[in-house]
Amino acid sequence: MRWRSEASTTEKFYGAIVAQARLPVFYRSFGVPDTIHGRFTLLALHLFAVLHRLKSGGPEGSALAQDLVDRFSQDMETVLRELGVSDMRVPQSMRSSPVPTTSCRSRRVCWPKTSCAAATRPR
Repeated sequence: MRWRSEASTTEKFYGAIVAQARLPVFYRSFGVPDTIHGRFTLLALHLFAVLHRLKSGGPEGSALAQDLVDRFSQDMETVLRELGVSDMRVPQSMRSSPVPTTSCRSRRVCWPKTSCAAATRPR
């Protein structure tokens, strides 16, 4: 996180996504379990909705979407460490999670355990 008086646009967006995903109505009224898995599911669902919307935002939307994916990955690494996953196991846990990651070469979102070559192949 940057040490500035004002949060970046990415931090503001990500903070709003997290706040929305943590609303009590999801846990009380809709039956989402208040567990690490339930919270992760809601956060991923809300992030997906925002990323889907940003996809139509041109280059600026794509850049913000990439920043949000990067921020989400940082957040998940922090959570794994707080849960007691050792530093050596965090990369393994991130690879086996159902969270999309980004290819350095193509800057496209790739799912873990799939080759980025398959994700960047023309259809």
